[in-house]
Amino acid sequence: MTSDQPDASAATTELALSVIDAARARSVPLRLLGGRAVHVLCREFPPRTSASQDIDLAAYAKDRRAAVTILSEVGLQPDRNFNAVHGHRQLYFTTPDGHAVDVMLDQLTMCHVLPFAGRLERTSYTLDPTDLLLSKLQVVEQNEKDLHDITQLLSAFPVSPGDAADTIALARFEAVVQSDWGWWRTVTGSLERVRSLLAGEMSHHIPPGEHLDPIAQAGALL
Repeated sequence: MTSDQPDASAATTELALSVIDAARARSVPLRLLGGRAVHVLCREFPPRTSASQDIDLAAYAKDRRAAVTILSEVGLQPDRNFNAVHGHRQLYFTTPDGHAVDVMLDQLTMCHVLPFAGRLERTSYTLDPTDLLLSKLQVVEQNEKDLHDITQLLSAFPVSPGDAADTIALARFEAVVQSDWGWWRTVTGSLERVRSLLAGEMSHHIPPGEHLDPIAQAGALL
């Protein structure tokens, strides 16, 4: 890693936050997804973000046109062909320095579908911690970056009953997982893998200092 990369990564994160602020001024909720969202929520822990990491955002489909206008006004370049074809579910932009900006509308579709309609207002800049954790646990073939993000979320937010925004909320977690066998199987497999790796060869991903025990937290979810 070159010496200017951390500053470049921080600048890209600040750009993303400024875009969210610009949308908030128009009463349009935009929220961060992915590794940058984890970093914003867990700033007390060492970041994994790099200068090359793209920006992933969540928005409501009903705000599609407003989002396109706002992102264009702050200097992001829309991919008009992609947006014309896929704009009912996803928008694509690039920053002036070439970072990709993906905007997911109403749901995140990866190995499973995670709907977030009605949940973006729960936090100021990122997807709700529970939804962000679910977005990581749904990945069937996780890489070390996914493990890092999952570990930080489990270290920062307590597993708790109900659906409070500053927790790993069991009511939300159960609502997504318990009614879909595929979701349940992937998430339980992911949690078992995380718990095993953190107890062994990947223990270095556990943040230093005082924090919740991510292994115990994974066990509580299981």
